[in-house]
Amino acid sequence: MKLQIIVFLLISLASSTGFSQADTSEIKSHDEWNPFDRSKTSLGIITGWHQGIYGFGEIGIGYASSVWGNHGNSFGAISLSLELEPWKKVYGYNISLWKSITLTPYIPFCLGINSVYYQKVYAHDWTLRPMIGLGFANIHLVYSYDIRLGNRDIMERNTHMFSLRYFIPTIKM
Repeated sequence: MKLQIIVFLLISLASSTGFSQADTSEIKSHDEWNPFDRSKTSLGIITGWHQGIYGFGEIGIGYASSVWGNHGNSFGAISLSLELEPWKKVYGYNISLWKSITLTPYIPFCLGINSVYYQKVYAHDWTLRPMIGLGFANIHLVYSYDIRLGNRDIMERNTHMFSLRYFIPTIKM
């Protein structure tokens, strides 16, 4: 049952295009920067903090696409990052995909999934982490749950956690 829910969430995220209406009446060149452009894609830096029993910091790179429209906002990103728990010396490689949709100004919704490969000296663990919570544009606050897929060698990691992540756009595409 868990696997069916995870597959459904992955398909939903991958096929989601957002609930926005972008203004396509004018064709603009890529060299012209317009602060009122309703659709943007960029490469950037991912930062974050995951807090459960143990606290993990996160830093990485990502690709994001955002659309602002009359009927809501949509933001989607994919990222590669490194999670680090400095006191217990546990680190993990994180691949994540998330989508934030704001249907009205008062309902910012975020849904995503991560896959993390944790490592410690002579130990490793692989997890799948679905997440759900609040997200607006390039920031989100989510609850996530680690589902262990591999060995149970590392005990210094969270099962339940709250995460705050921020995407800093650096290169406009």
